Amino acid sequence: MFKAILYSQWKTSRWLIAVGTVASFAIPVLSVRQLGVPSPAPWQAVEALNAVQAWGLWYPLLAFVLTGLLSTYTWHGDITGKHVYALSLPVPRWNYVLMRLSAGLVLLALPVIAVWVGSLVAVSGTTIPQGLHAYPHALALRFALAVLVLYTGLAGLTAMPKQIQLGIGSAVGLLVTLEILSALVGAHVGFATGPLATLFEWPGPLQILFARWVLIDV
Repeated sequence: MFKAILYSQWKTSRWLIAVGTVASFAIPVLSVRQLGVPSPAPWQAVEALNAVQAWGLWYPLLAFVLTGLLSTYTWHGDITGKHVYALSLPVPRWNYVLMRLSAGLVLLALPVIAVWVGSLVAVSGTTIPQGLHAYPHALALRFALAVLVLYTGLAGLTAMPKQIQLGIGSAVGLLVTLEILSALVGAHVGFATGPLATLFEWPGPLQILFARWVLIDV
């Protein structure tokens, strides 16, 4: 049954996975295109490091887009069919959900591997300035963790009833709106920063999105 679920999700999301895999390979390769001078001057090394760091935004952004779209594809058929197919299967509901999530993670392994391979290719064809080091394995592992956290969270949110989705979205939007309004009037009271800090600050699960995403660093 898992093979059938995996194949059905591949059919509906193969173009997303294909484009995401190509992009995952290309980002680390493109991030080092300004490197290569055998003995750069100190300011050139700093410029090269800044250029590599500028590409760091694309890793969490790509992870968010991939997992967000794939989580939508994951439950689209069930939501459209009002879960009739899932409820008719001779397996527990939790087992079916686990197979759905596992199939998505198997597909997302392709972009993760692409980041790893792309990082290795980028490092192997680049002369790294003295004092800097390459971290292809750490970057790929961080991308894998970001994909795991985002996909499980977004897939779970997508599977919820629309009323709950609307309630969560409204609550987050209200907190952010109050935070912006309080900042405009000069009374920063932390409507959003307090509750959201548990998600975006260590040891929150989404802190990894704001970590240092660089292939080459000191």
